[in-house]
Parts: sequence; structure tokens; C-alpha cells
Amino acid sequence: MGQGCLARRQEARRSAQKDRKYRSMAEEVISLRNKLRNNFTPSLGEETSRYLRNWLTDHILVEDKKSAQYLQV
Repeated sequence: MGQGCLARRQEARRSAQKDRKYRSMAEEVISLRNKLRNNFTPSLGEETSRYLRNWLTDHILVEDKKSAQYLQV
């Protein structure tokens, strides 16, 4: 198998993993939004804030750094 083919397969795998993570995150955000709309409580607001902060932190510090290595020339 050629180097280019292997690289394309690895990129397709990374892309699929990223798609799954985004879908999961979107589902969680929709669920939290529905809970907030139907029965807001301060603790639910805190839970939502914590979830989004953790997701963004993980995304920026982990996922974007992984992607950066492939974008460097």
C-alpha cells in the first residue's frame, strides 16, 4: 500500500472520529437546551456551563493541537 493511500485512510478515520464527537456533542447540547427550556434551575445552568467549558477546553487543547500537526508545512 502506498504512502498516499495510507495517509488518506488515516485522514478518513480521523474525520469519522471527529464527526462522531461533534454529533455526540450536538446531541448533548440539544438535550441540555431542552432541559433549560422546560425546567431551568441554577444547578442546570451550572451543569450546562461546565459541560460547554469542558468541551471547548478539551477541543482547543487536545483536538485542535492534534489537527495542528497535520496542518504544519
